[in-house]
Amino acid sequence: MSVSDATNTTVTYPTELRDPGGWHTGSGANVTVPVDDWYEIVVNVRSLSAAAGTRRLLHGVLVNSVAIDPCGVDIVYDNATSLTPNQSSTKHAELQADDNVAVILFHTFGSSINFDVELSVRRIP
Repeated sequence: MSVSDATNTTVTYPTELRDPGGWHTGSGANVTVPVDDWYEIVVNVRSLSAAAGTRRLLHGVLVNSVAIDPCGVDIVYDNATSLTPNQSSTKHAELQADDNVAVILFHTFGSSINFDVELSVRRIP
């Protein structure tokens, strides 16, 4: 997915790897939880290209378009000359049935950058 420089961008997911409960429609940005409960939300982000210099990448988790506090993880890359390392965060949140979970990306790499983003949402047993 391509993300423009210095722009909040909602991540869209063209495919799903595993969705036995049907929480995701198979395309779009949201995962919808089925019942009131506590959930674990895991986000993994990897940039597919980077430029030399100090760069900042922020990702945030939104529930019904509102950021979960604390929102995202901020990492600075110095003199990145190849693929950047994965950035990951795990959040626990009490959600209500039909709440929508989404991810936003923001970066200052200087130009549009392609990212791989994985989102996992599961009920905490």
